[in-house]
Amino acid sequence: MLKRLWLIFGPLLLASILVFLLIFFYPNNPSHNLMEEKYSAAAISSESFKERSQKVRAFTEPNMRFIPFFGSSEWIRFDSMHPAVLAEKYSRPYRPYFLGQAGAASLNQYFGMQQILPEIEEKQAVFVISPQWFTEEDYEPAFFQNYFNNDQLTAFLENQSGDIAAKHAAKRLLKQNPGVSMKGIVEKLSKGEELSEIDHAIIKAFARFNERQASLFGQFSIRGKLKYKEHVENYLKDLPDQFSYEEL
Repeated sequence: MLKRLWLIFGPLLLASILVFLLIFFYPNNPSHNLMEEKYSAAAISSESFKERSQKVRAFTEPNMRFIPFFGSSEWIRFDSMHPAVLAEKYSRPYRPYFLGQAGAASLNQYFGMQQILPEIEEKQAVFVISPQWFTEEDYEPAFFQNYFNNDQLTAFLENQSGDIAAKHAAKRLLKQNPGVSMKGIVEKLSKGEELSEIDHAIIKAFARFNERQASLFGQFSIRGKLKYKEHVENYLKDLPDQFSYEEL
């Protein structure tokens, strides 16, 4: 009986262990490709918004300064005056990296930032604040959960210092996502309790796994080439060759 069970479930168990080891020990050093980073920056997709690897790769690019443009659905409305189009047409020494989606609000931006704090610290950023972020009622949990992932969670848990901001963020996280992973640790933060050494060890292990997972699968999620042509290249011809406020 045991032999039969092993023949059925053994290969599945071994495959699961191998996949886990592959992800856990996958190298976390991004290889740069400026054109692909431009595609990702202008894609304004769910992947480019919430996945770590694409953002980190762009914000560490040695040959171009990518500036985060935080917002929500306004970035999706492309025309010849869109910041991405102007930057490309006039070869500006930076490129906007658009971080926003319809329905994404301040809490999504907060947790998304946790993934890239070392890359954007003491650097420029543009923040467009939407009126929808300031309402008496909290926004729909389904929107928040759609743009939230476990890598954002463990990045937050690694970065937090137990201050008022972390306590408030943890409370809002539990409200927006009651079934969040590592709920016990998040609940401790929401109550202002100090985390144990075991808690920190758990956070560190899961953070490593999530970062490696983002590095492995993030490279396959760039689908921005067609969107770049549609969003940016399509409007370049509508602009004058020489930059001029009067003509624009």
